[in-house]
Amino acid sequence: MTLKATKKEELSDGIIVSFHAKWHPLLTAGAVNCVFRKRGPQHMEPRWIYVYVGTPIKAIVGRLPLERLEVMPVTECLHLTTAGAIAKDELVQYANNYKGLFVFWVGKYQRANQEVDFDYLNSRHGFSPPQSFLLLSRQGKKQLDDLCGF
Repeated sequence: MTLKATKKEELSDGIIVSFHAKWHPLLTAGAVNCVFRKRGPQHMEPRWIYVYVGTPIKAIVGRLPLERLEVMPVTECLHLTTAGAIAKDELVQYANNYKGLFVFWVGKYQRANQEVDFDYLNSRHGFSPPQSFLLLSRQGKKQLDDLCGF
């Protein structure tokens, strides 16, 4: 069974977003109130972001409730760097030539009772970490909730 929704009728209210390992302690500490991304869902507004952390952790480690999603000009995003726990120059470098970014306003981070590692996700569900985000199917979200102990 795949985690990814392939048809509109399969869509859940969750997405998986990949994070660099440096974000793990910031998320765990509750320092991140918004997440900036170049791409975001266009035809649905998720309620949950499942956090996949890359090397060396390589696992789904928790989830964030999504309170609001908007697209903002990079110039406005620069005023939100404290909320995003990111330096202005780092956000400018990330945004590169993009005029606007998706801003995911998030609530309190929920740590998974059991992290679900890449090897398991890949072998059982054909999972590859998304470049931007992965739309979860209803079955996939339920599976992740069960595996993570949410």
